[in-house]
Amino acid sequence: LDDYLNDGTKDKLLDGTLDNMTFDGKVYGLPHTMDVGTFFVNQELFDKYNIKVPTTYDELVDACKKFRAAGVKTPMAVGGKEAWCIDMYLDILQVRSAGYEACINALSGKGSYEDAGIIDGAKRLQELVKLGAFGDSPMSISRDESEVPFYNGEVPMYFNGSWTIGNVNKSKVKDKIKIVPFPKVGDKSDSTDLTGGVAGTFVVSANTQYKDQAVTCLKYIAQGFAKEAFEAGVSIPAWKLDIDESKVDTLTKQLMDLTNSAKTYTLWWNTYLEGSKSELYMNKSSELFALKITPEQYAKDLQTMNS
Repeated sequence: LDDYLNDGTKDKLLDGTLDNMTFDGKVYGLPHTMDVGTFFVNQELFDKYNIKVPTTYDELVDACKKFRAAGVKTPMAVGGKEAWCIDMYLDILQVRSAGYEACINALSGKGSYEDAGIIDGAKRLQELVKLGAFGDSPMSISRDESEVPFYNGEVPMYFNGSWTIGNVNKSKVKDKIKIVPFPKVGDKSDSTDLTGGVAGTFVVSANTQYKDQAVTCLKYIAQGFAKEAFEAGVSIPAWKLDIDESKVDTLTKQLMDLTNSAKTYTLWWNTYLEGSKSELYMNKSSELFALKITPEQYAKDLQTMNS
């Protein structure tokens, strides 16, 4: 699509949003929205039990222990039946522990999954499982089942995609939830390193008889989709748009504060990887979460993809 983007179209897109649509230096699609790993906290529950909203991993562990001691059985929601929900937590813990470069290098085959930081992120996920941060039997419930108590105000923390904002805004906890950066782990990553990014894209068939018209339509649809999705509170636009802020909900504005300062986006690992590699990652993350393999074995198994 390169020949069609120098009419000012590129200038209308946020920096970096074409990266995942670019192959061998050529652009093959136009993005519409961006989805981001988002940490939701129920401020009312933190206030009720006099617990500090965590900004570091140690504070996260402390908060989970205190909630459990106070009778809150599930400090953090997750639907362990679905591997991608586990991956949400594992991805961000690995980015926080290893840093963006180490994770991208492993995913692209330039580095190793046996990086000490990646293994450390896996260890921290298992530590959270062992202390009951995700409840007593998180592998037995689906995402939908895990979200019900969160929307009912019974679970204080939840890390999932930014599309969750739409459901929060329709729930009874709408005015009790806020979005904060996922806690810091060490010094290799901070709140400016996010998971997610731009994955969805519109493309044009190379065989169409009407290339010019198709691309014109594509631009219109992509920008319109971005605006409507943003105002509905389900996604962040990949485009620079004039938005009526009175139509934008509070949580989406909080998320925008994070994305506006973001330095890196590590695309979700099960999205970045393709086919059998993605399946292997999800299988191994589930085994890790179920405490069936060690973090070292997990990393070793993933490294077979780069052999």
